[in-house]
Amino acid sequence: MKQCNSVFVAAMCGAMTLCSCAKEVFNEEVREPDSRLTVLTRAGDDEIVATPVGIYVFDGTGAYVTTTTIQDEEDRFSINLPAGDYEVVGVGGMEEERYSLPSTLTTSSAISLISGKVYDDLMAAKSSITLTSGGENTVTLGLERKVMLIKSITINDVPSETSAVSVSIAPLYEHLLLNGNFEGENGSCTIPLTCQTDGTTWKMASNDNSNYQLPSVDKPTISVTIDDKSYSYTSTEKLEANYKINIEGTYTENQGEPTVELTGTITGASWAGEKTIRFNFNETGSETAGGGSSNPPVTETPIEGGTYKGAYVLTVSGNSVTLLAQNEVRITYSTQDKQVSDINEALETFNSDTEKPGEWRLPSKAEAQKMQSSATKINQTETPFNENGYFYKDGTTIYAFTQSSISATRIDPRYVRPVTTITIE
Repeated sequence: MKQCNSVFVAAMCGAMTLCSCAKEVFNEEVREPDSRLTVLTRAGDDEIVATPVGIYVFDGTGAYVTTTTIQDEEDRFSINLPAGDYEVVGVGGMEEERYSLPSTLTTSSAISLISGKVYDDLMAAKSSITLTSGGENTVTLGLERKVMLIKSITINDVPSETSAVSVSIAPLYEHLLLNGNFEGENGSCTIPLTCQTDGTTWKMASNDNSNYQLPSVDKPTISVTIDDKSYSYTSTEKLEANYKINIEGTYTENQGEPTVELTGTITGASWAGEKTIRFNFNETGSETAGGGSSNPPVTETPIEGGTYKGAYVLTVSGNSVTLLAQNEVRITYSTQDKQVSDINEALETFNSDTEKPGEWRLPSKAEAQKMQSSATKINQTETPFNENGYFYKDGTTIYAFTQSSISATRIDPRYVRPVTTITIE
């Protein structure tokens, strides 16, 4: 699969054209078109995007409209569409020989692996747009990686008489959906290791950036099997998309009992930071490694798009970190004054938690916009972005916003999902 730099999707008005190397599929029943949607890829310096990129268009009712595939960053296509609301979905790395989709498409359609195939680099993004008759519109899709990469696994000092070693991770998500969410919680992967020439070192057979997997469901169990004996450990954190994972273990003798000590390093892609975890496997169970210079305790560093102190990390600026709550409170319809009172009461509920990382408050307008731009990553958390939207506070006035729009006129029934800004010493 080829990779190219960042994807840009633009919508404008006019007639339909299509490059020779892109393909298209259209519904037979389409209203009279009076606008044009143009999709192109544009080179950039910061992000790598997997190609081919599948583009899927749905109308304001959620009905499927059209599909096209961009094979190269220089390709583009244009399509006539009636004025109205649309949702544009992009999937990077959508190879026909690797993945399949159902015959009837919705934004929640599952992308399935074809039998005998394995995951490759896979990315997704979506954006809502309103096409106006005779007007010009632009929408940008920022594709984000939806898989993690098992980069390397090494088990050292395995007894020479061993005939097989493997590492398993479960549960993993089973499917990526077109809308960027995940489905199914019973997935797993088992990676066989190959004995090296010294007879005691076992490594993952492939170390060429090809072992991609969907992220874990909550905190997964990692198991090492040596012949017919397994050693299991429950991770202290999720294995998230857009991270590279390296695992190195050593089989040792401990007071006559065999144990397996594993050191796992999670290395983020260019924008996701870096974390290191350590854990031990033994005959009686598993525990997080701690103490001593050879086994330092687990540490946690806030990384934008990750979790810290049980909250989503919205922004990191030096030692200033803004966290987004992982739960929310619904505010029912009422008068404006009553809604403001209910919002303040909800914030008091958040702040009554003695374990809170900081003082919870409504997000500012800038933080609301950051939530919008981070919606894809937020949707991977325990509490995805709510389509009904949230409240934000600009000065002394409370407004509402959704994933695609910000209001500056009034507040409707929404959810309270507060933020807090803390300082890391």
